[in-house]
Amino acid sequence: MEFFGMDIPSFISVMALAVLVALFFVVRKDSSCDSISPVSMRSFKKKPAGPESRRHVRLDVDWPITMDTSCGKLNATLANISMGGAFITCNEPLPLYEQFTLNIDSKGKSDVTINAEVLWSNVNVSDDMIHNRGMGIRFVHNADDVRQFLNKIITELVTQERGAET
Repeated sequence: MEFFGMDIPSFISVMALAVLVALFFVVRKDSSCDSISPVSMRSFKKKPAGPESRRHVRLDVDWPITMDTSCGKLNATLANISMGGAFITCNEPLPLYEQFTLNIDSKGKSDVTINAEVLWSNVNVSDDMIHNRGMGIRFVHNADDVRQFLNKIITELVTQERGAET
């Protein structure tokens, strides 16, 4: 018996290779950029059970940002921030592990440009299953003055929140 002019074992081998290639690449298309992003096995690592644990306090914000990416400049909103990273709401999250810079317009405070990397996104989750479309990022390879600036604005936010609670 033959399939597409091949014997069964050859056909199965070709199909298995096609499935592996399809699993290796995630194709993401949007209006600003066409890109193919390899899937890393890191994205399939089992997460520890139980409540979410973070090294840094995460604070809710609503700051407009501009991301300078491999696809060009994109506008989005910073939904929360910590010393280690942030959550960015955007219609088309960037590919996993893409590194980019973001400029934060912290509403009245000095602007800052931060180096970041995409750790996760909900791009493949249906709209009815999520509250905000976006991606989680971590801050990477930033100079001391950038980290000091982050510490300053986060400390100010914590102080404001504590003052509002009393």
